[in-house]
Amino acid sequence: MFQIGELVVYGSTGVCRVEEISGLNQPGEDREKRYYRLRPLWQDGVIYAPVDSRKVSIRPVISREEAEAAAADLSRRLDEALEELAGLRRELEDRTDKTERLSGELAESREQYEQEKARREELAGENARQGETVRTLTAERDRLAGQVERLEDQSESLRQEKEKLAQLELGAHRRADELLAQTREEAGLRLSEAQSRAEDLLNAASAQASDTVAQAQARREELLREAEEQIERSVRQCGELFETCERITAHITGELRKLDVANAQLPIGLGSLKSGLAELRDQARER
Repeated sequence: MFQIGELVVYGSTGVCRVEEISGLNQPGEDREKRYYRLRPLWQDGVIYAPVDSRKVSIRPVISREEAEAAAADLSRRLDEALEELAGLRRELEDRTDKTERLSGELAESREQYEQEKARREELAGENARQGETVRTLTAERDRLAGQVERLEDQSESLRQEKEKLAQLELGAHRRADELLAQTREEAGLRLSEAQSRAEDLLNAASAQASDTVAQAQARREELLREAEEQIERSVRQCGELFETCERITAHITGELRKLDVANAQLPIGLGSLKSGLAELRDQARER
């Protein structure tokens, strides 16, 4: 604790004289707390500083020898500070160079980032285009699947049509056989009737006079010619029926061959469509 009249150095104010040590008679202040009343030597005014203050330093005035020693120490410390400042300046220059290099690297990194950003945007666009391609391929796959289903339906329809044509061919053969049998039966009946009538006429002519024999023979020949004509007509009708049956058979056979060709080509078409679907699926997976 300093004494009244003693010179002290108060903070940055400088040298002050201790004029009084007392409490402050002000409202709200602790009356027990002690204060120095300091008067600066080189400026006007009065300073009240707490005796136990730790905010502002209060130290005694030193002697000339102590001041010289302090100045020497301060000079030494100043030289050290200057050397340290020079070292810091060199370090700052080094760091400045390093900062410039880092700035260049940062600019390169920023340029690389912008390029990478552009590539990413390009990849995003490419992904969008690939998504559109995938959607197009999916739609094409669905369309081809629908086409395959339609072809399968057509194949089933062709198979049913083939069965119907086969049934028609069988019916035509049966009808031709029936017509042929009926024609042969009618021809036999007509021939039997003609022969019977001829025999009757011959018997009647034999019983008649000799002048009617020639008429009977002529009548017999006429009847024979009629019978032959009827037989020829029947034969022609049978031939026409055979030709009709053959044309029907040839037509049915041609249709059946077309159906066989269509059925033979259908698995090839289905295989091509399946191969196309497989290629489209592989392309979609690769993308």
